[in-house]
Amino acid sequence: MSNTDLFYTTTDEVRAVLGLTDKELKDKMILDAGTLDALALALLDHFPEHDALAQRVAGTGATPDDDRLWLLLKGYCRYEAACHLLPQFQMIVVKKITDGDVEMMRFGPDDLAQFVANIRSRRDEYLRGLDPEFFATTAFYGFGASVPAYDPVTNEGG
Repeated sequence: MSNTDLFYTTTDEVRAVLGLTDKELKDKMILDAGTLDALALALLDHFPEHDALAQRVAGTGATPDDDRLWLLLKGYCRYEAACHLLPQFQMIVVKKITDGDVEMMRFGPDDLAQFVANIRSRRDEYLRGLDPEFFATTAFYGFGASVPAYDPVTNEGG
């Protein structure tokens, strides 16, 4: 069994998030996908003081807020690494296994999309705790009102 460190998580923890074994998703595949670099960039973008926090938690200067941030940081790294692998997930995961008589299906037609959405949502929960301004500055409003200039019923405007 292999287990490689990825900043504040491990390849085993990333596999656990994805529900895979080390036979299905090997460390080499996780690392070759650039997961370590992707985590490094994400940490620089969202929590550049991660190294100072790790040093405080490892020493004796950690506050209760530091302990909370540390848990958020570890969770974020676990789910961010999993999110990085999601584009390849459909190719990594065996969807259907059969031995001729018995069959097992891992995902239905809509299950994979829901699974991906759940992983990203979980990552975003951790990110909100680490970098609340990120969501405040990138707010997206999906609804709005508009008044058409043309009325197709009266054939006026335009």
